[in-house]
Amino acid sequence: MSNLIQFLRTLVSERDAEEVLDEKYLAQAVDVADLEHRIEELEHRAVNEGMFQTHAPAHGYASRGGALW
Repeated sequence: MSNLIQFLRTLVSERDAEEVLDEKYLAQAVDVADLEHRIEELEHRAVNEGMFQTHAPAHGYASRGGALW
C-alpha cells in the first residue's frame, strides 16, 4: 500500500512542477497576443498528451483531409 501512496505523491508533485513551469512560460509573454498564443500552445499540448487521447480528426476537417463545411 505504501508503494501506491508514494506513486500517487510522485504524480502529484510532477504535475505541480509542470504547472509552475507553465506559469513561468506564460509570464514571459511580451504582449497580449503573445500570451494568447502561449495559452493556445499549452492547451494544445494538454490535449495531445491527455490520458484519454483520441485519434479523431481535427475540428472542421474530415478524416480524408477535406473541410466538413
